[in-house]
Order: sequence, then structure tokens, then C-alpha cells
Amino acid sequence: MYKNTDSKTKVTSDMAVKAWYEQKIYFDYDTGKPKPGKEKEAFEFINVVNKDTKKVGFGIKDPYVVGWYCPKANTDPAVLKKNVSKERVAPVAPPKPVEPPKPKAPTEPAKPAILLKPPPPPIEEPKETNSGVAPRPTIAASDKYNSAYNEIAV
Repeated sequence: MYKNTDSKTKVTSDMAVKAWYEQKIYFDYDTGKPKPGKEKEAFEFINVVNKDTKKVGFGIKDPYVVGWYCPKANTDPAVLKKNVSKERVAPVAPPKPVEPPKPKAPTEPAKPAILLKPPPPPIEEPKETNSGVAPRPTIAASDKYNSAYNEIAV
């Protein structure tokens, strides 16, 4: 946790990271261990420069800043000697994902097919019967109208 002691300046995460980085004097690069009595300060520095850090977040409530470094630094001295560099190197942004190529537009737009319902078949005229009552009309069968729809290209 960082506390801003200058009441005239609004606290920022940049101020906290700079202060934590300055605590490098409490870390022994040769042994990979913090200086005795300054473990808290050394571990704040270690989290700032740890090579295994993947995500960082900050909580700010004036005058305090809290930093979350994920994953938390491994405190094994052998690992720290490998993950804490003496030189400050700017982080490199991960490569941007490669976008798939955009499909090419067709040179000639496709013509949609329109389905039309065929006209109804003709109805036969009722025939007179001996009883004087006309029978129910029947639909004449025709090969022309065997399918339900005719496909017409526009």
C-alpha cells in the first residue's frame, strides 16, 4: 500500500508504482532475498518488476493506493534471482491477434429466386343429374400443376 504524503497533490497509481520501484534498495540481487527488516518494502518492489506478472490492478482512495499484481510474486530466492532484473526494461505489449481476411465481395450480385404459387387449376362446371341437384365440383387434374410451386429466376 502506498500513502501520498503531499496533501496538495492528488494521488495516482503512477505515484505509487514509482515509490514502490524506488524500494529496490531493499532487495539483494545477488542472494534473491530482501534486506532484513525491509521485507515489506522489498516485496512491493518485487511485485512491480516481477517477470511473471500477467495482470495489474489498482485501488485508489485518496491518499492511498493499493496494487494487485497477478500472479503474486514467487518469494523463493532462486526464482527471484531469475525473475527480478537489475535493469529496468519497459514491458512489451502482447502481439495483437491476427484478424482473418475479410471475404471478397462477389463481382456480380446473386439474383434471388422468387417462388410464386401457381394459379389454381380450372374448376369443371357442375353437370345436371336426374335428381335435379348438381353434384359437387371436382378439380381437373393437369400435369402443368402437379408441383406446388414454380421457381422463377429474376
